[in-house]
Amino acid sequence: MKIAINTIYGGFGLSTVALHELSTLKGKKYDNENINKIQRNDSDLIKVIEKYGNDANGAEDDWDKSKIKIVEIPEGVEWEISNDSGIEYVREVSRTWM
Repeated sequence: MKIAINTIYGGFGLSTVALHELSTLKGKKYDNENINKIQRNDSDLIKVIEKYGNDANGAEDDWDKSKIKIVEIPEGVEWEISNDSGIEYVREVSRTWM
């Protein structure tokens, strides 16, 4: 399974051209304020990032700077995205008892 994450300080965001293409594919307008409503393993999101490569990275201003990376994990793994000051990583969900 492919999952999109941000690998630098800041937050997950896409460039204007990548947002436009994603909006066209989805039939709904997306911007960097509502992009987090899309699952990071969404096939259209992954397709756009793979198509544009580094040009998919958000960089319009300091707030939207990002460096997107697609990581692959085995199918069937229950996962979540965690972050440290915007640098994201995918981790397997573990059990918790209280």
